[in-house]
Amino acid sequence: IPAGYDGGQATTPWPAKEKWQLEALENNNTLLNRLFKCGEDDDGKNIKIKLKHFLKYLRDNTDDSPLYIFDSAFADDRYAARILTDYRVPSYFKDDLFGLVSESRRPPYRWFLIGPERSGSCVHIDPLATSAWNTLVSGQKRWVIFPPHVSKDIVKGKGLVRKDEDDE
Repeated sequence: IPAGYDGGQATTPWPAKEKWQLEALENNNTLLNRLFKCGEDDDGKNIKIKLKHFLKYLRDNTDDSPLYIFDSAFADDRYAARILTDYRVPSYFKDDLFGLVSESRRPPYRWFLIGPERSGSCVHIDPLATSAWNTLVSGQKRWVIFPPHVSKDIVKGKGLVRKDEDDE
C-alpha cells in the first residue's frame, strides 16, 4: 500500500512511489549500470541486462511477449539493496513463516520487477506453494485466479495454444 490505510492507520506514501518511477530510475547513476535478471537461457542460466539498456528497451519495444526484469538478487549488493528502505511490508502480511528459517535456507522472497505493457508471467504456482503480496508503484497488472478444482488443461489453455507457440 504505497499510501492510504494499513490496519486502520493512515500511512504516508512510500518513497518507492517516487524513487521507482522510470524517470527517477533513469537518473539513478548507481543503478543504471547494475545487472538485473530478465530471463533464463535454454540451459537455465540467468540472462542479465544493465538497467540502462533495459529502460531503453522498455520504452521502444513492440514485442508480443516482452522481456521484463524479475530479479530476486537485488538485495545482495549495497547499491540495489537501498531500494529495501523505500517500502515496508503492510501489517496484514507481517506473519512470515519463512522468517523462522535462516536466510541461507530461505527461498527467494523479495523480487524487483519492471516490465512494459504486455509483460507478465504465464500461469504458475509460486515456489513451495507460498503466498505473496505485490504492489504496483506505476501502471496496471491484471490477475487471473482459478479455484483449485479447475483442471490444469483449462488453466493452461491447452486447446488454445498452437503447435508453434509456447504457453505464454
